[in-house]
Amino acid sequence: MKRLYALILVLGLFAVIVSGCSVYRPLQGAPLTTLDGVKVIGPAEGESCQIYLFGLPATGEDTIRGAIADAVSKTGGDTLINYSVDHRTVYPLSPLIRFVTKQCTCVTGTAVKFEK
Repeated sequence: MKRLYALILVLGLFAVIVSGCSVYRPLQGAPLTTLDGVKVIGPAEGESCQIYLFGLPATGEDTIRGAIADAVSKTGGDTLINYSVDHRTVYPLSPLIRFVTKQCTCVTGTAVKFEK
């Protein structure tokens, strides 16, 4: 019986150590009511991520501007309208072992192109 409890404890600790963690914080952009001089291209999604090692920024950028630029570059538009923003924080190794952290800003919206 003691071996069973020890096995359950070891498996439980292993599950905690190897599991990841995610944080969800949505933000809604202001809706656009008129579309004069604007051509709607369609739905677009983009993200901007930054990786931290030992709490210090290592690569990338985690900004709304970068995520919008990524979404617009995929569709060929000029900007996004009616967009929403999500922030994600992921600890790939474990929520208890935070040597590596990945933070991402994700945007979803409607890509538009300005008429000339």
